[in-house]
Amino acid sequence: MRIGNSTHIPVATGNVYHWLTVTAKGKKVKSFQYWICQCICGEIRTIQAASLRSGNTKSCGCYKQICSVTHGMSDSDEYHTWENMIARCKGATEQMKKDYVDRGITVCEEWKTFDGFFKDMRYKPPGMTLERKDNDKGYYKDNCEWADSKVQANNRRTSS
Repeated sequence: MRIGNSTHIPVATGNVYHWLTVTAKGKKVKSFQYWICQCICGEIRTIQAASLRSGNTKSCGCYKQICSVTHGMSDSDEYHTWENMIARCKGATEQMKKDYVDRGITVCEEWKTFDGFFKDMRYKPPGMTLERKDNDKGYYKDNCEWADSKVQANNRRTSS
C-alpha cells in the first residue's frame, strides 16, 4: 500500500510509497525533482518524484526479486495479508502511522520477506484474518494467529 499513485499528492519527507520512505529532498535536474528514499530492506536510493507518485518505483529493486521470483504467490490472500501488515507498520497512511508506527508496532526481521511470513503462518483458513494476540506488541510468530471476526472483535484496543 502506498500514499502515492497520484500526481496531486506532493512528495514530502516522511511519506511512504509502497516499500520506500522519503527521507530527504534530493537534487533537481532540469525540471525533475529527485528524493532520497530508504527501502524497507534498508537500501538508500535517489528516485524521481513522478516515479514515486505513479508507483513505477516501489522499492530499491528488492520488491521485484521477492514478489515475482521466489514464491509465485503475489495474488494470494496470504500475500495480500503480509503486504498490508508491512504497509501498516511502515505508516502508509496517517492513520496507520498513528495506530502502528507511533505505538512502536513493528514486524520481526523474519517476516520482512513474504517467505519468512509464509513459513510461520502458512495458508490462511477461510474466513480468518491475521490477529496479534497482544495488540501492544508487534508482528512475530508467537504473537500472531489466524483468527475469525469474533476473536478480532474481542481483541480490539479501547480508544482513549
